[in-house]
Amino acid sequence: MKCKFCGSEMSGESVRCGICGFTHVSFTDGEHTEALEKMIAKYRSTRLGGITIELVSHRYTIENGRFSDYASERIPLANASELKMDEIVWLDQTFFGSESDKTIVVEICVGKEKKLYYNFSFDIHAAENLQVGVKMTAGLKARIAVGNAEKYVLSDEFDLCEKAA
Repeated sequence: MKCKFCGSEMSGESVRCGICGFTHVSFTDGEHTEALEKMIAKYRSTRLGGITIELVSHRYTIENGRFSDYASERIPLANASELKMDEIVWLDQTFFGSESDKTIVVEICVGKEKKLYYNFSFDIHAAENLQVGVKMTAGLKARIAVGNAEKYVLSDEFDLCEKAA
């Protein structure tokens, strides 16, 4: 059986998901779909509310052939509670692409008060503009997408939040 909240595989006897902690309830009346959707929405708000995924942008200057990082900012990519399983949420902002195929590194920041930083390496194709997005995957994980809606590459998975105890 798959968890209705995070999509992780659960053993047949379990009522509580070992990954996200969502408790599965059996309904006897015909209104179970609406009740389940309300439970999932409430749990989504509780479990993922306040968790942000941010792109860390660095601006550099070049002096005497050397790069120096003179400014960094975090650009909000998505709120975890608004992500949908296996759908990419794209940032509206575009970034300069490359005139040739190359490898780039994308740094992201994930969390509420406690932030975790991840660096992902992408082999991108020549493109005038690039977009960055987030795709939620099973088990309260996500992947970063770089490219555009028609052609993109995905990062390895990373945790959106700590696993349930």
